[in-house]
Amino acid sequence: MRDGDVIRLDAVAGTLEARVPEAEWARRKPATADLSRNTEGYGRELFAAARANARTAEEGGSCFSAAIPAGTSETVAAEATT
Repeated sequence: MRDGDVIRLDAVAGTLEARVPEAEWARRKPATADLSRNTEGYGRELFAAARANARTAEEGGSCFSAAIPAGTSETVAAEATT
């Protein structure tokens, strides 16, 4: 996304759509962020291990559930340990 791009958010349908013409998408080069200055400060160094172990959004996005067996919901696993 670039400044000025129009997006359409439909909360009822659960969709997010970029209203950018196909030709414009084809012309654009992917942007790359320079994060080299963002390794320290604001607690980033404290949470580096959590970020490194975080699951993907499809897997739940948690860095605390790595030990839970696949196919087991975190709620069921938590109830089993209490």
